[in-house]
Amino acid sequence: MGPSELLPRYIFAESLFARRRVLEVDAVASTGGESARFLVERGARTVVACDADVAAVEAAQKAHAHPQVRYRANVYDDLEAGSFDLVLVTDLAPYVRAPELLAELARLV
Repeated sequence: MGPSELLPRYIFAESLFARRRVLEVDAVASTGGESARFLVERGARTVVACDADVAAVEAAQKAHAHPQVRYRANVYDDLEAGSFDLVLVTDLAPYVRAPELLAELARLV
């Protein structure tokens, strides 16, 4: 899902992420990191954008560096419980099939 599909969905959800600490999951590679920057520009307090594609994460950090946006691999064990107000997941299917992954995301809210 690229920016042309994802960003309109984020506009629809703007009231959910305004002034919130947002964890964005698995959108860095598909949007090149644009979606995380978009969230901050539309009112999110901070965004941590995670993705399994480490090369995409590094490229996004270079292309879209912003003091309120952090790009990283999607490893969550070093994040504290309750670190985020909202978790946006690009594709929820892998997390539904693996409840332990979904529980890990839920721990962060």
